[in-house]
Amino acid sequence: MSRMGDAGAQAGQQAGSAAQTLKDKAEHVGDQIRDKAEQAKAAAKEQVEHLRDKASQYYDQGKQMASRWEENAEGYVRDQPVKSLLIAAGIGFAIGMLLRK
Repeated sequence: MSRMGDAGAQAGQQAGSAAQTLKDKAEHVGDQIRDKAEQAKAAAKEQVEHLRDKASQYYDQGKQMASRWEENAEGYVRDQPVKSLLIAAGIGFAIGMLLRK
């Protein structure tokens, strides 16, 4: 009987050892997953900052371009007021005809 008791105790120890090994591996995998998640989070944050900077640059460029167009249009109207008035009237007439239909 003592052999059976020894075998049972040994099996219990092996099961406990196997359980501890599984627990250790699970903790290791969990740590790796957390590390990868942190890396992904940092990369995403960096990409968002990069895109935000790019969008800001494009916005500023568009704003400058619109400002230049406005200045050019004002200069044209000052230089040729009659021609500008006739062009504006023609555009207004064309828009009126399109909206009436």
